[in-house]
Amino acid sequence: MLTDRLRTLLRRSGPARALASPLLAVRRRIVGRRHALRASVWDDARGLLAQPPVVRVDTFGGTFELDPRSHILARLMLDGDYEPEVFGLCASLLDPERDVIDVGANAGFFSVGLAQRLTSGRLLAIEPSAAMVARLRGNLERNGVTENVLVEPLALSDREGTASLNTIQGNEEYSTLGEAAHPALASSGIASGVVQERIRTARLDDVVAAHGLRPALLKVDVEGFEAQVFGGAMQTLRDHRPAVVTEFSADLLRANGSSPEAMVRLFESCGYRILDPFTPGHPPVTPTFLRTTEEVLCLPEEHPLA
Repeated sequence: MLTDRLRTLLRRSGPARALASPLLAVRRRIVGRRHALRASVWDDARGLLAQPPVVRVDTFGGTFELDPRSHILARLMLDGDYEPEVFGLCASLLDPERDVIDVGANAGFFSVGLAQRLTSGRLLAIEPSAAMVARLRGNLERNGVTENVLVEPLALSDREGTASLNTIQGNEEYSTLGEAAHPALASSGIASGVVQERIRTARLDDVVAAHGLRPALLKVDVEGFEAQVFGGAMQTLRDHRPAVVTEFSADLLRANGSSPEAMVRLFESCGYRILDPFTPGHPPVTPTFLRTTEEVLCLPEEHPLA
């Protein structure tokens, strides 16, 4: 089994991948067969579920009810975990006495795991899908973190109003105000199931002011709508200087009228540096990095890790 450090090196380093390519090709064939077998077993088992399953996810320190159709649930069943590297990064950046904002909270994995680490700080969970908001609230209650968690059932944008949310029943993790262009939608054959839900939109700057928040950390996962979200968060970035963990997916951003390069310029205009989140020392991102990866770490220039 590959260690986390070796897996990260192979993902980030072109020369390392080239040297290891023969071994990786063999490993991919072996792992692919095992993965296909587990996927087949899971597909059969999912059809037998009489009610939504509740799963324990140790990375987030809690239990969570999920829709049987969810691709996140499938990843848990097949891989045994969900985004441990991203959660570890967020946890390392958290200030327990200041606030956290989880944008695109989904079923509440990050909200639960981060809220457990707060002392006097609060966590604001933002989720637009009505079905997922109900599941999010249930999971917050299930894990006993409702006292220091606020839930806003809306979508962030660069303007206040209403909008149509593109979503898929059972796979609300792909919900977006922009074009539903995530590769998993096409590859799984569920892209034709996109439905629209009318929702409220707001600017993050206004939400932060309304709740009197002092955010030290923003985790943002909005399926390519990041330009609009951060366009409505400029004052928050300039005044509160939070660390930001987000995605600059070239394909998803371009499908929604932006690009990784435009996002870099936006953050730099607020005095931020855009860094590689998982390489030791967090080096600055390069053009090649922006073309081939998604997760980024954005830190204010005065941050000790920047």
